[in-house]
Amino acid sequence: EGNRKIFLDSDNMFDLDHLFDIVKTQVDELVVVLTGQLLTRPWCVGEIVIAHVTHNRLFKIICDDFTPVVLDSVADVKLLLEESSCRLGNYNISHDMVL
Repeated sequence: EGNRKIFLDSDNMFDLDHLFDIVKTQVDELVVVLTGQLLTRPWCVGEIVIAHVTHNRLFKIICDDFTPVVLDSVADVKLLLEESSCRLGNYNISHDMVL
């Protein structure tokens, strides 16, 4: 296992289809750096959900400014799934997957 690749998601922010496909098909382990803004970024939530449902190993690094975002209302989740800039619902990411 000496030749492992590292993929940094900010290297490919122009095509979310490609970004989510990479997480789904080429990522074995996802390191999530939990910052104060991470869970407010829909594409980051999408990556975490996709890694989780495809049974990738998830590791977390928790930064001092991290505060968990509570997505307990339908409106909060609807914003991520349908009204955000990347519309996670278009990628078959459901309400239950986010919660």
